[in-house]
Amino acid sequence: MIPTYDAAPRIQVQSAVLKVLTPRRVVEGFSVVRDYEPQVDITWEEAVECLDAEAKWLDRAAASRDAEEFDELLYSAAEQEAGGGPDDLFRGIDVGVAGLVFVLSAAGYATCYSCRGHAGIMTGRVPQVRLATEPDRLELLVGYAERAECGLETDGDGLVNAYASTVLGLHKLATLISDDRAVFEAMENPSWLAPALASRDENFEWDDDDDPSS
Repeated sequence: MIPTYDAAPRIQVQSAVLKVLTPRRVVEGFSVVRDYEPQVDITWEEAVECLDAEAKWLDRAAASRDAEEFDELLYSAAEQEAGGGPDDLFRGIDVGVAGLVFVLSAAGYATCYSCRGHAGIMTGRVPQVRLATEPDRLELLVGYAERAECGLETDGDGLVNAYASTVLGLHKLATLISDDRAVFEAMENPSWLAPALASRDENFEWDDDDDPSS
């Protein structure tokens, strides 16, 4: 079984309230999230590989007897795919939402939080991915979310929450975006991307005017 959560997807977004990102915010965190890790270096090839693997595991998990078994199987996915090595395929992100996180990152969105929902743990938390973006990419995302029957809402911090009643909805959203990767490849990269990637150099230093508190 695929767990279903009580969520009625709605599109309620406002471009005017979107958080303005700086490279340093993207690298160090633009939302209060425990163990934040920026996913800024994901290629389309890596995103597709993750999405394909996730589809395989979701298909297996659909035969689970209950939500607990579903969760346990997907917890084991990263370990089995890694084969004793580092989890490079899912990067420690929940299988069920990892595909969307990877695809969004490859498409130029900045993600900060994701959860597939877990049996017995905060059962009210629906499958979701929280992100920041610019108006043009938000407009595109709305179109894909409508087709995937997912919800999109901007919150009081200027972030966007993508959610669905099951992980299948978010996986479908990721697949639709991936299928149209050429649309995103034709767009200019977000202004924060190049500096965020450059910051991974051990000799990199931030400029004073890129203060995340400003």
